[in-house]
Amino acid sequence: MPRLTIRRKISFAFALCVSLIIVLATVVYFSTQRLSDQQRGVVKQDMPTKSLAMGLQGRVHAALSAHRGYIILGLEELKHERANTWTRIDEDTAKLTELVHNENNPELNAVMAELTQTLTDFRESQAKIVAIAHTPENLPATTHFNQVAQPLGRQIIEHLDQILEEENQLEATPERKNLVYRVAAAETHLLKVTASILDYLNSGNPETYTLFEQRLTACGQSVEKLKRETHLFTESQQQSFKHYLAVRDQFIKEAGIALTQRRAPDWNQAQFICANTVTPLAIQADQLLSQVVASAEQRVDHNSAALQDSASAMSAITLAVSAAVVALACVVAWLLSRMICPPILQAAEVARRIGNGDLTARLNVKSRDELGDLADGMNTMAEQTGQVITTVLDTTRDVASAATEIAAS
Repeated sequence: MPRLTIRRKISFAFALCVSLIIVLATVVYFSTQRLSDQQRGVVKQDMPTKSLAMGLQGRVHAALSAHRGYIILGLEELKHERANTWTRIDEDTAKLTELVHNENNPELNAVMAELTQTLTDFRESQAKIVAIAHTPENLPATTHFNQVAQPLGRQIIEHLDQILEEENQLEATPERKNLVYRVAAAETHLLKVTASILDYLNSGNPETYTLFEQRLTACGQSVEKLKRETHLFTESQQQSFKHYLAVRDQFIKEAGIALTQRRAPDWNQAQFICANTVTPLAIQADQLLSQVVASAEQRVDHNSAALQDSASAMSAITLAVSAAVVALACVVAWLLSRMICPPILQAAEVARRIGNGDLTARLNVKSRDELGDLADGMNTMAEQTGQVITTVLDTTRDVASAATEIAAS
């Protein structure tokens, strides 16, 4: 078994303290790394995910608002604004998809896949509206009335005007004056009916439709009264009146088709697609993004709590290990002092007794270190010194006896 010298004892104690310090440093390092990883997850993953998702929610609403404005006003600025918004939506969606993909969350990845498809459908539906808005196809009722019914209305007026022009060339009898009045009344009622139709096509007001029905009834009554005066018509007037009746029936039929289209839910194609397709898709996208935001917020709260717990744990571990190092250092110092100080004090006491002439003083040190060697050396020195003194005393006595004998002789 090797000797435990003082140097080795001190080196061992120092190495033990250094080992504990290394353990403390290692614990602190790995705890710091764990805190750094959690903080990095919050700063570089969770917070950007939440920020991008909330930003996308705002851009979806902006795209919808610009789109509605374009439907109403038809301004090119709003069209360009919507296109620019979609450019930003594409960029943010790509970034958000990458962030979510890095989380390895199958449920959240499924949400992002659904969101991507929803945004694609959202954009395509808006493109359909842009293509049809402010075109004749957007308002089928108005287009049908303008392109089909209105020309028939003009033909009706032409036939009635032909009757009146010919009437101006005939003798103005009271009966014929009444006939002119009936023809003019029929023409006036037709114009009022046309005005009511146009008003209802533009406003969709139920009261306007009621007014149209009233005027159409009045128009029919004026035609019935005019029919009772047809015996006054000339042959050419009879022909014009016959055409008038035929065209009038066709006009009422085509006007009815236009009015039916106006009362339909999709009377305005752009608004119908916006209300029934685009807006629900925008709401769905907003709900999906809300799920992403909620998930990010949940992770932020969880990681923040974990950060706090880890920081508390690291502080506790640091304090515990530091206390252990201090305690060990105190124990080591106490043990070293117990091993070194008593032999030194004993050696000092023995040296003092030897100095006072007590050559019987001995050190009782059994340690196998430098102090043990010192004790053995001092004991040997005291013993040899005693032997020398004894020899000197014996020699002195011998010399004294010899001198006495010489003096006596």
